[in-house]
Amino acid sequence: MVAVLAAAALFLAVAGGVVWRHRTQSSAAVLPKARAAASAPAATDWLALVRRLESARARAFTTGDPSLLEQVYVEGSAAQSSDVARLRQLAARHLRVRGFAMAALRAEVLGVKGADATLQVTEEISAFTLSDGRTIRHIAATRPRTFTMQLAKQAGLWRIAVIHP
Repeated sequence: MVAVLAAAALFLAVAGGVVWRHRTQSSAAVLPKARAAASAPAATDWLALVRRLESARARAFTTGDPSLLEQVYVEGSAAQSSDVARLRQLAARHLRVRGFAMAALRAEVLGVKGADATLQVTEEISAFTLSDGRTIRHIAATRPRTFTMQLAKQAGLWRIAVIHP
């Protein structure tokens, strides 16, 4: 049981690190050549948008409800599939996640073109616990990390399409 809890702790401690590694294409191939190539519409609060998406993702992990990820990801994305698989693994081991939160600190627009946007996001993960009802494992908060997030607008709502480390 200790090995299972340790594996699960490592699994969540990266809190999406595996998701960030799932790529459908090379980061270099999709990132704009210059940050000034396109500018975001002034009306979009990108930081608030990223915070909303991360909050829904965190709720999926703390409730164990993979349907909440439909609010976060473009349907069928590798990132969504990875999170759903992670939630199933936690459920199969009867592990509950408590106190897990993702906090976006910055969201810088790299480019926006039509229904696609590329952001550079800096976030940190809160301390949280994993419990199987008998034991509790405390996971430390992470230091801020920066990654590239590609969003796609579908039915008027922005969703995560791809995340690059």
